[in-house]
Amino acid sequence: MTKTQLNGIVLMDDTFFRKSYKGIKNVNNYQDTKTLRGVSNNLICYTTAVDENKNVISLYSGIGKNTNAKMGNKFEGRVAENSLIVSDLDNIFAKFATRQNLDIFQMKASTFKEHKSEHDLGLINSLHSEFKGMIKRTRHVSMKWLDCYIQFVS
Repeated sequence: MTKTQLNGIVLMDDTFFRKSYKGIKNVNNYQDTKTLRGVSNNLICYTTAVDENKNVISLYSGIGKNTNAKMGNKFEGRVAENSLIVSDLDNIFAKFATRQNLDIFQMKASTFKEHKSEHDLGLINSLHSEFKGMIKRTRHVSMKWLDCYIQFVS
């Protein structure tokens, strides 16, 4: 199976899903994730990348906030040379671009009126909404099957 390679302008962003203990009989250290605020160890991180041809790669990055160690080399070789990475101000994408010798354009979160750039993360954010809508409609899926659902949507 060949790996998809993204080229041109590549949008990258993270999204988080609540851990689901569906189907697990003996759960240790269960904590209701609705009571926790912010990014905690009860959230599953997926990193999504979309290029200008609408090729999508969404990969599991770990539990909790995405770090360089968790992201590792999952996107290595998947972004073509001379591509431009567009992301939010998360440090992980700047480090990835530096490691892969790619150009990067990072933007801060802004309202629609303030946004004057030709690049935006609207496409990737709508894809994240689709992911989350599908998971919600299925009444949350087991973590074991989350990859399959995300690949189905993308």
